[in-house]
Amino acid sequence: MTTWPIFQPQDSADDLADHPYRVVVMAGSKGLNYPWLCPYCGQSASQCLLVEKVFRQAGSGDGVTCYQVEQAQVPYCDDCIAQHKHEQRLLTWTQRQIVSLDTGLTVSALGCSFMALLFLPVALRDIGRPGFPLPLVVVAFFALIAYSSLSGAWKQNAYRRVAPQTRITLAFDFSERYTPLFEAARCTITIRNPAFAESFVALNRQSLLHY
Repeated sequence: MTTWPIFQPQDSADDLADHPYRVVVMAGSKGLNYPWLCPYCGQSASQCLLVEKVFRQAGSGDGVTCYQVEQAQVPYCDDCIAQHKHEQRLLTWTQRQIVSLDTGLTVSALGCSFMALLFLPVALRDIGRPGFPLPLVVVAFFALIAYSSLSGAWKQNAYRRVAPQTRITLAFDFSERYTPLFEAARCTITIRNPAFAESFVALNRQSLLHY
């Protein structure tokens, strides 16, 4: 039996990879400056990898757990990018549809699609006839709700399509933006390679809170 690659949610900065270099900055991961080095091996970087992570949010009053997807464009060298692609476990097209549509919004979309199809023959028959095209309006109404429901389901389950991290992407591991009581908002980062860590700190010294 094949095991699907399941997203790996993180709860706090304490869950970051245990690298020797730990940096706390005031900016979120999207507002940082990156050295053109590979955080895994320290060699010159060739391009950026889009790193996605899932963070578990505090449950609402109804006990439902929410998830937030954060992204960072991190430079890596060609060899490490190739290794990342070798290790990466992605969902197949079919699996992506299943995890994305596994929600109550899909039921609404199916119901509205059925109603649109039910009125479609009447609407097609009345096309070109004088008077207000009520059947066509009904079909368009249900079709619009069906589309909105499917779109909402896809966005709602975006976190379920995020692939687990690899050894390569974990070389630059970041937390979500968080705000301690009476302190500035911050982001914690752990880094594997010393050369990348030193250059990263130098580039982001104005935002640095702790190193």
